[in-house]
Amino acid sequence: MPDDDRMPDQPDNPDGNDNDKPHDGEFDGVTRLFIRTHPADDGSVPLAPGLAFWTSPDVVIVKPGGAVGGEAVPLQVNQVRVTVTNGGGIPAVDAYVDAFVADPSTLITPATATFIGGGLVTVQAYLQASIDLPWTPQAGDSGHRCIIARVSLIFPPDTYTDPTTFDVVGDRHVAQRNIQVLEIPAGKAMTFRFQMGESADGRHMARLRVLERTREMDARELARAGGCVGGLPALLPLDGLGVRTLTAREALGRPSLAGAVTPAFGVTRRPEEVPKEVEVRADLARGKQPRLGAVTFRVSPDDEPGRLHSVDVVQLDEATGEPVGGLTFIVRVV
Repeated sequence: MPDDDRMPDQPDNPDGNDNDKPHDGEFDGVTRLFIRTHPADDGSVPLAPGLAFWTSPDVVIVKPGGAVGGEAVPLQVNQVRVTVTNGGGIPAVDAYVDAFVADPSTLITPATATFIGGGLVTVQAYLQASIDLPWTPQAGDSGHRCIIARVSLIFPPDTYTDPTTFDVVGDRHVAQRNIQVLEIPAGKAMTFRFQMGESADGRHMARLRVLERTREMDARELARAGGCVGGLPALLPLDGLGVRTLTAREALGRPSLAGAVTPAFGVTRRPEEVPKEVEVRADLARGKQPRLGAVTFRVSPDDEPGRLHSVDVVQLDEATGEPVGGLTFIVRVV
């Protein structure tokens, strides 16, 4: 059954179209469905600049037994819970919600994602409703996975513009959750691998940027969204935070012929060799450089257990410099 709740504060014009804004005393006889793709998302189109649009609070995983977590339990029935908001003045009856899963990636499309399932939910005017979609991950689906959710309504028409893309920035009907919590001991180094993807317009060149957030509440809020309870924002930054693309040989798990240091997936043996780059240029064309990247870092030996670090990996369009995708991971010191 849908779970109705209050709607978050809305702007006067969630659709970003002044013609759709009702005047004082005028009946607001439309639906305005959206799924938040960031905690500050209010349904405006396009999404406000500067927001990490892959940190949806409205797409969560419910594990067997009811616990909300960042990772599903393989070979058991989990639930992907999607919360939909209706900012309009009439009920949205039988809105269709579907969800997709993908490997850790900065840019996800329907072609690179796997369909989880879909269902119908009714959202009353100016309220929220949730729907649980059953998902049984296979053994190979253990660990972090990215989740995409969409909502659409046939009548009155209230749906996403392009079904061949996941336009989480320009379409309020689409949201993405791409948050992972990594538990790492103080003094240890780690490499986190992820996939990259081409933008919808087919551009091959991109830039990758990695940065650690410094705002106090970011890490705590995102850690909760990732299923991590407790913890305080870190006082010390991560050491040697860097990002790079992997060669074709490295993507296959072979040593690099160039002689560059190749950190293993997991805890590295030589943390002093963690690369220092914070931004790199990547060629995403098929047959050229592989579409795999790696973030490396080291937790300070003086870091305290329970401290939280929030790190964003952002894929930027080479021509415009605008973000086209990203992922966030929380480092919890243990």
